[in-house]
Amino acid sequence: MSKRLKDVGESAVLRLARKIFTKSKIVVTGIGDDAAVLSIGGKFFAMTTDMFVGKTSIPQIATPEQIGKKAVVINFSDLAAVGARPIALLFSIAMPADFELSSVERIMRSMEKEARRYGACVVGGDVDEGEDITIAGFAFGIVEGKILARDRARPGELVGVTGELGSAAAGLDVIRRKLEEKRFEPLIRAQLEPEARCVEGIILGKCKGVTSAIDISDGFAYNLWQIAEESGIGITVEKEKLPICSLVKEYSKSIGKDPYDFALFGGEDYELLFTIKPSSLSELERKFKRANRKFTIVGKTVRGRGVWISEEGKVKRLPKIGFEHFRHNSQNL
Repeated sequence: MSKRLKDVGESAVLRLARKIFTKSKIVVTGIGDDAAVLSIGGKFFAMTTDMFVGKTSIPQIATPEQIGKKAVVINFSDLAAVGARPIALLFSIAMPADFELSSVERIMRSMEKEARRYGACVVGGDVDEGEDITIAGFAFGIVEGKILARDRARPGELVGVTGELGSAAAGLDVIRRKLEEKRFEPLIRAQLEPEARCVEGIILGKCKGVTSAIDISDGFAYNLWQIAEESGIGITVEKEKLPICSLVKEYSKSIGKDPYDFALFGGEDYELLFTIKPSSLSELERKFKRANRKFTIVGKTVRGRGVWISEEGKVKRLPKIGFEHFRHNSQNL
């Protein structure tokens, strides 16, 4: 009997794609990274596609403007993870026949505004009829420094992350609980109106000591495992160093939940997780300070295979928990 997707998950589809589709000479990085990178005429061009479907990806309270914004951000975030500057976006959208035209206009105007904000533009796409609203973007960018990938981390490096963790997952929890406390609105915005770390990605790509990167879409713990497995290394992170905003801690306390669950396993932060050689840390600190951006060193790469987390001197294996399509194996956050 053939296996079902719910039993094997998205990762099995990815392994199958890697087995079937072969690279050509112009492909520098392909299936398995956040974006493919092609070498054309002495330049590196990055391209990616990302999609979301109404029932599984769009909370019911999301406005058309928020839907359009997020459709752009999830694609540009993939470009940021390989160090590329976004320049163009194509998109395909499927909708039910009774979907309001005014809502379509609001989605598209939001996409135009968001793409322009990142210095890119929407250049075309396709429209079709479907049972649920579905938007698939195709983003195109130029790598201005070196290419960042998931498989180039080595033992003896530092592990860093931009921004803060857990806000988007906490925001989704607020939405699910239908809480209307005004103080938690920033968490809801983090879920519905994320930011792509394109400036940070370009800086990372131009810092010679940065060795790998990935965007945090499926959960910090899950993405740590992806870098560890692709690079064939081990990673140890220090729990106390994880950057969690005070509002996530405040919200977690109000519902009796550990804020680290949101930070480690929640996902959709769209921050960048990266590894860097210790000798290049001061250079990266200067560049981030100049750009008014921030990052935090949270751990290190080690010999071996796996991911561990330390707390008060005790080290334990960090479970590979996060979001994976078809299996829906994220924690019940």
